[in-house]
Amino acid sequence: MIFLFSKKTLDILYVHNTEDLFGDPFLNEMNACGVISILNTLKDNGFSIGGLSSYYSKYIKPRADIVKEIKEINVSLFYLVDIWSYNGLYKKVQTLKKLKQINPEVPIVVGGQLSSIFYKDVIDLPEVDYLIRGDGEESALMLAKAFKDKSVDLNDIPGLVYKRNEEVIENSNIYFFTQEEFNKKNYINFEIIKDYKKYFIKLVRETMMVFPVLIHKGCYRICERCNNYGKPKSTNMFISRKHGQIFRNVDKIKDDIERISDAGINGIIITTLGLPNDAYRQEFLQKIKYLDMKVVGQCEDPVPEDFEFIDKLYYNFRKDSMLLFEGLGATEALLKKSGIRLNTEEMHKWLRELKWTKVVTLEVYSPSTTLEDIDSMIELIEMYKKDLSVAFMPNVGAARCYPDMNFSGYLQLSKDFNHDDFVPEGQKKVIAKFHDELSRRKLKHKIIKA
Repeated sequence: MIFLFSKKTLDILYVHNTEDLFGDPFLNEMNACGVISILNTLKDNGFSIGGLSSYYSKYIKPRADIVKEIKEINVSLFYLVDIWSYNGLYKKVQTLKKLKQINPEVPIVVGGQLSSIFYKDVIDLPEVDYLIRGDGEESALMLAKAFKDKSVDLNDIPGLVYKRNEEVIENSNIYFFTQEEFNKKNYINFEIIKDYKKYFIKLVRETMMVFPVLIHKGCYRICERCNNYGKPKSTNMFISRKHGQIFRNVDKIKDDIERISDAGINGIIITTLGLPNDAYRQEFLQKIKYLDMKVVGQCEDPVPEDFEFIDKLYYNFRKDSMLLFEGLGATEALLKKSGIRLNTEEMHKWLRELKWTKVVTLEVYSPSTTLEDIDSMIELIEMYKKDLSVAFMPNVGAARCYPDMNFSGYLQLSKDFNHDDFVPEGQKKVIAKFHDELSRRKLKHKIIKA
């Protein structure tokens, strides 16, 4: 049964967070896409579920009291929390502590990419009872059955790490689903998490943020900023996946977009990262027809094969859509260091003929990015595009570029992270120079402080 927020007893309660991070939608991370698929899987198998998020509810009603609502719900099986990224890591740990304070008898189950990579550190947190590594749909379902009627042995659950007395038990058979299984998953449901739909309707209307459409899982590239995480071997397993990068069927993507539109959410983001082949690109362009919604075309670390696709993609969207270069300066640094070679003449030709009326660059501060990297990319785009916006979003994940960074380091960074003062000392000088240079040159762009 779907949680309609009138029920006071649930089998499983998903808690995104118990307190707002900054009161700023740009800095509050969304739930991992896989959470919705996991909750849908549990619901479809007869478990009563629900979800609460301080980020979402407080954006709708600033005085919303999520802790009070959690206290009013009797949870019979377990709390579910996703720990998948770095920006909100410290707040996630505070959420775990709050849940244990509210009801120490209810087990806490965590999952997500960060949990999978740093699982030994996460399971060592006193509040965490169970941890799922890898794709969590089937493992979460098996765990729920084990709790409900003991019909499943804990030792048989893929990727499960859990505490038993003073021991930590680690099941080694981590589960990654295949492309065929990927197409069967359901990543859309606006009724499970309270205020989820209202949050995105308001977010799209008031900000440059949009709803993410899941196209692929995993990545075929070995890039500096994603490859370290402090534990390269472990990271590669979860980024490249057992079955390699897998892509969602275009008909499934089309269906997802229609369901997002039907919910009244008029903005989505579509990433061009690593689309598998020309046949897939052509099918995408043919089936994802004109959409009466704002669309962000995410051009992440562009390579030549992306160009034609991005150009044609423009005609399928509303004219207030925008092209997003994620990691403006980081892209330039990446091109120099990762072996990806971009022909300058091709880039010039592409930008000169680019149909998109608005180009937004999202700069993720990274130790590898220099003022020259940032400047050269802006200069290149400015040469051909009059409407250029530069969005600065400080990101704890940028610290991934430090190869010796560990879990406790990320925890401290996320604790200290704030809107104005995050980047390492060396990078502050680069950013200061960059701002001065922009002012001196009087470029026809605007800086969006995301």
